[in-house]
Amino acid sequence: MKKIKGLTCMALSAFFTLAFSATAFAAPAPTNVAPTLPTEVISKDTTVTPNFVSPNQPTGPGTCWVTASPYLNVRKFASTGAPIIGQLNYTSQVYVYEVYNGWATVQNIAGEQGFVTVEYLSTVKFF
Repeated sequence: MKKIKGLTCMALSAFFTLAFSATAFAAPAPTNVAPTLPTEVISKDTTVTPNFVSPNQPTGPGTCWVTASPYLNVRKFASTGAPIIGQLNYTSQVYVYEVYNGWATVQNIAGEQGFVTVEYLSTVKFF
């Protein structure tokens, strides 16, 4: 009986040592770590990594700035599979006419409409 009590005490001691060690009370991993940014493969030799995903994305008409680096693709229609019809350089100012389903309608000087994702537009001038 004494051997069983001794083993039980040793097992409990080991359990409590592991359960209440310094690592059990360590600070949790930070939750504000920047997420891994998506990339868009333009060709086999070129990949674009956005500078940052804007926390100030447009929700309606107004002036915005491009946060994608080196540029943001302008597409023929609101889809990542749509043909690219132009590009907006990083920090470019652009006027958004409409926002729908995560896509903004923009227009170039010639009056041609295109679509960009609002993810890389900011309503706040950041530079």
